[in-house]
Amino acid sequence: MRFHVAIDGETREVELRHRGAAQVVTLDGEELAVDAAWLGDRSLSLLINGRSYDFVVETAGRRVTLVGAGTRHETELAAGAATAGAGHRPATQAETIVSPMPGKVVGVLVQPGERVRAGQGVVVVEAMKMENELATRADGEIRAVYVKPGQVVEGGQKLVEVGPCSS
Repeated sequence: MRFHVAIDGETREVELRHRGAAQVVTLDGEELAVDAAWLGDRSLSLLINGRSYDFVVETAGRRVTLVGAGTRHETELAAGAATAGAGHRPATQAETIVSPMPGKVVGVLVQPGERVRAGQGVVVVEAMKMENELATRADGEIRAVYVKPGQVVEGGQKLVEVGPCSS
């Protein structure tokens, strides 16, 4: 999953993907080894390329602020920003949208049989106190929805199947 996020007022490209059981994070083309653990309700510990960072997390809608060790980082995910390369092009084969990380489904935005456009959000997964809207890569038709709101999902778990339009 690729998306753009404003970090301290600067727009950055973030990509999340799986490599085996591990999560791989790429920030502006640079691959990072990242591990995260919640230490409490709002305390987050991040290990990034072997360096440890501890933050208190403040959230307000799509804005997340990380405060720690004399630093404050403002981040905001643009609405509908989580896409894998938008552009209106018809699906030529089935696409399975999977959860990029463990989390909780907070919204299912489509139903089977519904037509969707490239870049359209289909499921919202909350992870690390951020809501991630997952989107289609191509125009198509929803073939199956595998999850429901409130359901806890694992990284790599199937969420929605999109295929070419039937007519």
